[in-house]
Amino acid sequence: MSRRIQSGETAYYVFSPNVDPTGTRRGAIQGCLATDGNMTNSQILFASIGLELVGIGFVGWMIWRGLRRSRIRLDTWANDNGYTLLKAERRSWRKGPYRWSSSGQAIFRITVLDEDDEERMGWVCCGTWWKGAAFSDYVDGVLDEP
Repeated sequence: MSRRIQSGETAYYVFSPNVDPTGTRRGAIQGCLATDGNMTNSQILFASIGLELVGIGFVGWMIWRGLRRSRIRLDTWANDNGYTLLKAERRSWRKGPYRWSSSGQAIFRITVLDEDDEERMGWVCCGTWWKGAAFSDYVDGVLDEP
């Protein structure tokens, strides 16, 4: 049997047997300090703030992961194609040939040094339309015509 927690007592979890409509007894763990299973306004407030902080943290982590992976993929693309990356600017509005890219993809305006020691400019898109830069290894690069 469960008992009501009196004022001044501390209880972390209270186990109380419940009876469902069929008459079967089932145990239930009820809230931290509330013995009737109802949450107080302050508990609801703290729970909602906690969920919001977790959501904000997740979004921040996704942005950080996308930025980090796109930069790594850009460097790898340049090395694999025999270029030395001199400059890379991330573009959000003017995206060149990738104007229809999704917001998760990373678009860069780049300046590279090719095998003939000539500077060339171009565009690089990191990530796919659905996965974005955070979860995709796809890289596509287009250099401007000389």
